[in-house]
This record gives sequence, structure tokens and C-alpha cells, in this order.
Amino acid sequence: MAGLYHFIPNFRGISPDGFATAGLGEVLRDVETLPDHAVSCVCEHGPAGGPGVVIYAKDANDGDAKLPRVLAYDATQQTWRKSQDGTRWIGWLNHSPPTEADLRRRDMSPGYLINECWHVPIARQSKDDPTGTLPCSYRFDAAHKPVATVEEAHRKLWSDSGLVWDFFNEDAEAAPFPIPDDQLEAWQIGVAMSALAVNYRVGPEEANVLAELGVLSITPKFALQTLFALVDFNRLQEFKKKGAEASSQQTEGQSICSPGDGADSTPSTRAGVS
Repeated sequence: MAGLYHFIPNFRGISPDGFATAGLGEVLRDVETLPDHAVSCVCEHGPAGGPGVVIYAKDANDGDAKLPRVLAYDATQQTWRKSQDGTRWIGWLNHSPPTEADLRRRDMSPGYLINECWHVPIARQSKDDPTGTLPCSYRFDAAHKPVATVEEAHRKLWSDSGLVWDFFNEDAEAAPFPIPDDQLEAWQIGVAMSALAVNYRVGPEEANVLAELGVLSITPKFALQTLFALVDFNRLQEFKKKGAEASSQQTEGQSICSPGDGADSTPSTRAGVS
């Protein structure tokens, strides 16, 4: 199988600024050098009809022998879709569409498996967890004690996971949840997409292409499962149970959230990533 191709019109190299301009700053944030992280091919006539560059990002297991034979633009062997803002194109090989494994980043964060294949990291295992399994580095406090800090690219997701934690621990007597009910589903799906982006080169435009190919379907159930994984739902249930036993104010085993599909909606597989 082969991954996704990206075509940026009127572009001839790779750089973080160039990727950002084309809406690929997050999708290709781990692509820094050629040919270590990606291969590129400048062409005079791309899917847009004019010049630009085709970029094919390598996954963690891509050696030169595993790269697709077709690296340049080839309308006879590839299908392309224009991004909705018109800044770039996304393509794939007709005879070898991408799979989950083809979209993996070089460094994967462990967590849970969703739908038995998508690796979702854990952002926090308690309300005060500083990193979960998200990529992090260490700073030192005044006593020179190391303090873990989530990498800049994932700090918003870590912050959002605090809201996810609150959502599954909502107390009717506490302050109302800050996301209005009519925006709740869109918020859940947005956080789920950010969680997927930790381990995969996938953004909203890529998700549309993958939905067309039947590779990824972002349903409300999938989004909720992803949020469960993000806050280590199994451990969260244990936390709730202990709290209920200690306070005797809740029924032991009470459901935290009812997604409508019973127990099967929770991510059941905890997985590391090699």
C-alpha cells in the first residue's frame, strides 16, 4: 500500500513556512528534511495544471525499497482531490489506496486502539496529569526538580482533554459545562481529529479523502470512543467508582456517559506502539 501524496502549486521545496501557507503545517509537522522524512518531485504540470511540487511523506517503516514506484504526478495512475480552500491537492495511487499504517507518523504515542486499528494517545490519566502519553520534554523548577511539559504542538489538545475529563465527570451541582449543547458534537469531533493528528498525518481535508476511500469514518460514535481513550476511560471509571464508594452518594457501577451503543462504545484495547 502507499500513503497520500500532497501537491502544492507554485512551490518547489519543503519548509515549515511553505507547509503552513498551504494548510499543511500540522499535517506535515514532522517532515523536516529530504530524503529522511519525505521525498519530493518538482513538476511543471501538476493536478492544478501548472507547476508545483509533489510531496510524499514517509511513515515510520518506509525505507527506499518500500516507497511507491510513482513519486511524480501521474494522472493515469493517481486520483487527486483539491482542498476546499484551493491551496493544495491530495492524491493517492489508484491501485494502492492508503491504509491506517501508511498514515502513521515516524514517532507514535501509545494509548488505545479505536476500531481495532487507529492509535489514540492518552492526554491525561487524571485531572492533574501533566502529559499522559503525549510527547513531552522536561524543564527544571527552582529546586532543579524535573517537570514534564507537553510539547508545544500538543498543548491545546492536552488543555482540551481537561474539558473532556470534566465532561465525563460532570456534576449537576457544579458550574455548567462551558460548551453549549448545540455545539457539543462539533466540539467532540474537533477534539477527536486533534487526537488522531498526534499519531497520523491527517487533518480535516485528509479525513474527507479517507472517508471517500472508506479508510476512516468520523462518526459521533468514533469521536466519543476517541475522547474515551484520550482520558484513559478505563482508569476514569475506576476513579469514579472509588469516589462513589468513598462518598456513598453515587451508585456503584453507574454509567458515566451513555453514547447510545452500550459497553462496545468504549475503547477496549490498550496498546503500545513499536
